[in-house]
Amino acid sequence: MARMARYGVIKLSLISFLMPILTWYAKRKIKAWELSSEEMKILEQGENHYLGIEARHGRFVEINGIRLHYIDWGTPNGVPLIWTHGHSTSAHEMDEVATKLVEAGYRVIAIDVRSHGQSHCDDLNFSMQHIADDIVALMDSLGIEKAIIGGLSLGGQVSMVFYDQYPQRVLGLILADGGNMSFQECLEVDPPGIRNVLIQKLLGKLPASPATSRLQAMVPFAQIIKSSIQRELNVELASLIASTVKENKEGMWESCVRMGDTRYLGEPEQFNDPACLARLPLYGRSIRLIFAEISMRNLDVPTLIIEPRADGDKPRGNSTDQNNRLKAQHPEFIKIVVYPDTHHLAHYKRPQWFIRDAMLLLERIKSLHEIPPSESTSSGQGA
Repeated sequence: MARMARYGVIKLSLISFLMPILTWYAKRKIKAWELSSEEMKILEQGENHYLGIEARHGRFVEINGIRLHYIDWGTPNGVPLIWTHGHSTSAHEMDEVATKLVEAGYRVIAIDVRSHGQSHCDDLNFSMQHIADDIVALMDSLGIEKAIIGGLSLGGQVSMVFYDQYPQRVLGLILADGGNMSFQECLEVDPPGIRNVLIQKLLGKLPASPATSRLQAMVPFAQIIKSSIQRELNVELASLIASTVKENKEGMWESCVRMGDTRYLGEPEQFNDPACLARLPLYGRSIRLIFAEISMRNLDVPTLIIEPRADGDKPRGNSTDQNNRLKAQHPEFIKIVVYPDTHHLAHYKRPQWFIRDAMLLLERIKSLHEIPPSESTSSGQGA
């Protein structure tokens, strides 16, 4: 106990010492991320692209006490893929890949989860299970009996919870670095350490000052995207960025991106502490309670797991171990695809790989099922 107490004192001392240094470094790094005039033009084009997609494909539905926003590409004859985005982004995460997926035979329906994007929600006392309930309510409203359920990061976690609650509504799963592994196990076996705690704090404090236009408010998140995926900005990425800002009551524009928002996840020290589960908000608590090996115990649908590896093709420790255990548990259903030299935001960095793998999954599913079209006629026509 005394040793643990000394460790706690040392940890707090290091945080107190390092925080000013890392904050200064982050500000310098943000300055280094400044966008060129050409990139600002791309952001402007992305803003217009975002507005065009909303006009053609944006939809709203009243379900479970909220007005859920979603984007619907394709026709009711396509095989439905219901996609859930990562934490702090939006349905426009699929802007770059949706057209090709529709051409391949999908109907792509991407949702803004409650309190993200345009799915406004004042009550933040919700869990992954609440989001899964929203998806099944959306499916019911669109007359969709079964769908491929997928998502990135947070969206993968929601997809796993959805399969656990509604397996009879699932044709297949796409888990893009989320849902396929237990965060609780990662914390216990491969703890993130001081560096990740500090980085999460810094991410939560990145510039979010109100701006006089949507374009100006897009810049901070554009800087993050540019740095994190190490890829040139394009119109589709800029469209996603445009979707993450909103106009406030004063007529100013501000970023909705709050990667380290304690209202959802709890304080970073608590969220990253395996012993602090009960003190977290429902959202953070439900993430920690996802165990894929339990939820997939009766898996009977084709499942694509995308495992990005930042360090070349080097395995990712405990997360790779968990993926391999799942594959061993259900070798006939699970396919793991490794994306080398790719950070967490896999299909942002590798859209063509993602399209390829989603098409292969669709072929597997079609070989197993005769899929009737949905009853809905509200889909946008074409991509």
